Amino acid sequence: MKSEKIKFLQFLFILFLIPFVGNTQNDWENSTIFDKNKEPGHTTFVPLGLQNNSVDFDKQNSPFVKMLNGNWKFNWVSKPADRPLDFYKVDYDVSFWKEIPVPANWQLHGFGIPIYTNIVYPFKVDPPRIQHNNNPVGSYRRNFTIPENWNGKEVFLHFDGVKSAFYLWINGQKVGYSQGSMTPAEFNITKYLKKGENVLAAEVYRWSDGSYLEDQDMWRFSGIYRDVYLFATPGTYIRDFYITTELDDKFKNAELKLQAQIKNSGDENIDGYSLKATVFPKDNLEEIVLSMQADLTAEALQEKSLFLNKKLRNPKLWSDETPYLYSMVIELLDNYGNVVEKVGANFGFKKVEIKGGEFFVNGKSILFKGTNRHEHDPDFGRAITRESMIKDILLMKQNNINAVRCSHYPNQPLWYELCDEYGLYLFDEANVESHGIGYGKNILPGSDPDWTSAVVARAERMVLRDRNHASIVVWSLGNEAGHGDNFYKMADRIRELDPTRPIHYRQMNEAADMDSQTYPTPEWIINRAQEKPDRPFLMNEYAHAMGNSVGNLEEYWNAIEKYPALIGGFIWDWVDQGLRTKTQNGIEYFAYGGDFGDKPNDANFCINGLVSPDRVPNPSLYQVKKVYQNISSKLLDAGSGRIEVYNKFNFTNTSKFAAIYELTENGNIVDKGDLGALSIAPGAKKEITVPVKEMEPGKEYFLRIVFSLKEDEKWAEKGHVIAWDQFLFQEAKQQTGELKNGNGKLTLENSDDLIRVTGNDFQASFDAESGELESFKYDDNEMLISPVVPNFWRVPVDNDLGHDFNITSGAWRSASSDRLIKKVASVDYNGDSVQILITAELPVFAIQHKTVYTIYKSGSIKVSCSMDVEMERPELPRFGVQFEIPEEYSQMKWYGRGPQETYQDRKTGAAFGIYSGKVEEQIYPYIYPQENGNKTDVRWVTFTNSSGEGIKITGLPQVDVSARPYTDLILEASSHNYQLPDMSFYSVQIDYKQRGVGGNNSWGLKPLDSYRLFENHYEYSFLISPVR
Repeated sequence: MKSEKIKFLQFLFILFLIPFVGNTQNDWENSTIFDKNKEPGHTTFVPLGLQNNSVDFDKQNSPFVKMLNGNWKFNWVSKPADRPLDFYKVDYDVSFWKEIPVPANWQLHGFGIPIYTNIVYPFKVDPPRIQHNNNPVGSYRRNFTIPENWNGKEVFLHFDGVKSAFYLWINGQKVGYSQGSMTPAEFNITKYLKKGENVLAAEVYRWSDGSYLEDQDMWRFSGIYRDVYLFATPGTYIRDFYITTELDDKFKNAELKLQAQIKNSGDENIDGYSLKATVFPKDNLEEIVLSMQADLTAEALQEKSLFLNKKLRNPKLWSDETPYLYSMVIELLDNYGNVVEKVGANFGFKKVEIKGGEFFVNGKSILFKGTNRHEHDPDFGRAITRESMIKDILLMKQNNINAVRCSHYPNQPLWYELCDEYGLYLFDEANVESHGIGYGKNILPGSDPDWTSAVVARAERMVLRDRNHASIVVWSLGNEAGHGDNFYKMADRIRELDPTRPIHYRQMNEAADMDSQTYPTPEWIINRAQEKPDRPFLMNEYAHAMGNSVGNLEEYWNAIEKYPALIGGFIWDWVDQGLRTKTQNGIEYFAYGGDFGDKPNDANFCINGLVSPDRVPNPSLYQVKKVYQNISSKLLDAGSGRIEVYNKFNFTNTSKFAAIYELTENGNIVDKGDLGALSIAPGAKKEITVPVKEMEPGKEYFLRIVFSLKEDEKWAEKGHVIAWDQFLFQEAKQQTGELKNGNGKLTLENSDDLIRVTGNDFQASFDAESGELESFKYDDNEMLISPVVPNFWRVPVDNDLGHDFNITSGAWRSASSDRLIKKVASVDYNGDSVQILITAELPVFAIQHKTVYTIYKSGSIKVSCSMDVEMERPELPRFGVQFEIPEEYSQMKWYGRGPQETYQDRKTGAAFGIYSGKVEEQIYPYIYPQENGNKTDVRWVTFTNSSGEGIKITGLPQVDVSARPYTDLILEASSHNYQLPDMSFYSVQIDYKQRGVGGNNSWGLKPLDSYRLFENHYEYSFLISPVR
């Protein structure tokens, strides 16, 4: 009976356990588990060679570092259940496995597909759980040996970045687990090693609970995508160090402080050791700036903190303009004075502070002329190369960008070293974004205690890794992850670890030291500055650079430079996130969301950079360079040539730059000269006088002031232009009398089918019913392939599509194509000219359009277009005409703004001049096809053949012009550039103007009203002439 009772109780116990069997929570589905057996975070450094007197902090040159980059054995499965369970065992045969390079993203090597999504998670949202049937796993294997001179040392295995979670084994023994894919995972593997060959195995999961915190607007890649290496230390070693600099109130003298963490991993106490720190100018070991030393004792298996400090007179300070670096070498000495270990880092003396609503670096009020930057390469995904990083930095510096927001995660360690060296301000951002769940809400991480440790750890590891970098001026708590108590806890931990820098977080300004907002309008930031002048305000994202965009940038900066509390902003974003791929026919193109069959996807919303994926500047970057420039010139008096020059640099005198002037007459340079050594202190203004030559009446003159580098800089060569301004000195007078000149006489034929006007060597033919100019011949050479017709439509730019402009104003497309009812109203001939009046009715709007052609004996045709709008109607995209010319007229030359494309709200970055090139060179191949290639403020343009013959358009006084080798209909119907054909003609557009491209955002905001077409009356004129 008793035994039966026991059996019954056992049965009940088993029934109790059944619900929990098989329900054990995976580490990668548990928000409270994000590391196992990982080393604490620390600054980026490796042990240096003990005998080498040079200061070389490159890990690849250290005798105590072994790089593990290269080809690894690799297996990929689509779900965890299919993964090879025993692959980590030493005797498991992986000889038949494929290989994959490390670092790399496996989706770019034929394993699974890349997914681009902005907000929507690529898996079922059920935090912290992850779908088991939709979670690919990559199994990595490689062998390695330990150098003999590492015997007796502690050996660590360091992964700079693995996405999104992984387990690690050495020689078949489980070492640990890691999440947090944008900061290092480091393991002490000493006890797992053996002599000879060792086996490393890593099991990487595409998704984990950590993926809920990594919902950034980017391609979703996976794998071991940053450096992997081993390093060795003595038993007692420098585990971490933290360098801080304090400047006095005059920013002249400094106190240097060093906090070092010394780990004694042995089982005996140490005594009589010391720590020595020596500081040199970077790359100059001959000059010792200072040295400091402290005694050290450390108990067995314990970590000891040491604090060293010393004052220094007149150190050179670090800033974006003067990125002066020092090198600190830190030596651990034994009780005999022998060097046990040597480490080091570069650092800069600087002070960051917020006072009175302004942001200061070294006592100067700073404006962030910034851009956001994702880590992206068109071929390597997120496995960024040194060359790619340097290319980004050079382009940024050359285009007057001084700040980068590391959106939205800690970048590769090398990025910070390079920004220290070249001079860029950085906002370092924690890898926390839950846009698909927590945007604007207290949800995830919110105030949920289950997520507290995870997000605090992400902030902590970022700060511990990066806090010695001079380039970092602000810590950011993350991006678009809502709000809640967890952000206060992140901020508190950051301030504990580094009280020298302020904190930013857009969605919870109260947890930060500054206010910020995404995509405010210029009007909005002005109101904000007036309402809260005592707290700095930053646009952490603005000027959404999607496709043909970045209009009205000047309006933002007019406000920023007026109101001290506005401290700048970061354009979204730096690079078009396109991936280089090929069509089935082998045509190369840049892919965006959906091109790989990825679902969900956000199509081309990843294509919103200032540069293309392969770092070719998009046209908007030229405008950014102009608006961000740090020297401005203002015309005071044209007659006397008086100019005011304003030096907007904070730490640089203008004497560093060469200054010249150029005077153009009708587009041609007729005078130029050196303005001498202009010495203007930072923040100061100076009046100068330019010796302007006498100007001829009736001609147009522009004066241009140009500043360029006198000497080579690390980021640009001598002669690189850093700032310019151009002023209209004298307006041109239109010469209309000459139009009546010409040999011979005009003859007019007016039949039921045709109106033909013939001159000495030309002939113009019009349709007698519609009045369209169908043919224009010179010496029997036809210059028109299609008629000159009114056009009110433009192929939408991305920003147009974002507020459904293609729908709300779509009726104008029809008005341009097939709903325009035209007729000849009158034909007048006075001997010297023929005038033809064409009226057109737009039934959809009941609007009358008029075109007047005046044909002169000279062979020129004056075209005058007008339209009255007296009713409510959809916004007009453009007002102009369109026609086609033969493909032989492939050479385009114009006098106007250039050389890049311009639009009415993005044109001041282009100077007036005479430019030329092939028609195809004027097209800009936006990755998603859209309106492009426009030239504004054009005085004249010619399209000619190889013999110099062709057609000329002269603005009266100016027009907008564009041309392309296909129709707008084809352009609008295309989704990629490889779909665009080269046709046997050029489609030419001559406009009064078109609406601005906008850019305040790409999902609802329109261009500013001043750049939209709201007039009730439109009228403009131009000449069509043969080029003889």
